[in-house]
Amino acid sequence: MADIKITWENFKGLELITDEFQYSVAKRLITNELGDISNGYMLSHAKRGESGWSFGGHQMDLSKNSEGVKLLKDIIMHQHGTSFWTPSLETALKSNDASLLSSSDKIKINNALSSDYGKEKINETF
Repeated sequence: MADIKITWENFKGLELITDEFQYSVAKRLITNELGDISNGYMLSHAKRGESGWSFGGHQMDLSKNSEGVKLLKDIIMHQHGTSFWTPSLETALKSNDASLLSSSDKIKINNALSSDYGKEKINETF
């Protein structure tokens, strides 16, 4: 089985844009934001400066974006129930210290983000 390369080209939020100019601008945005490190349906971390965990076609930085936090909370709670979202999880996600988020939590969050519901919500927000 061939490995699937994770890039901006896997982000389906562009399909919702019908205006040619807006599509062109959005495509340039996600090419810059996602590049070859993310498809938008998974967490990524800049690992420098004040940036924290982010996701989505326009990489909503959770350390600075309360709407991104609300969206992620909705997606996670839909996938894993209300008990998964805790104050310590929210702190880890808002932090610019990537080590605060456990690998098992990251896997569960990425599963939620890449679920049908997660993709739908991320695409709508884009």
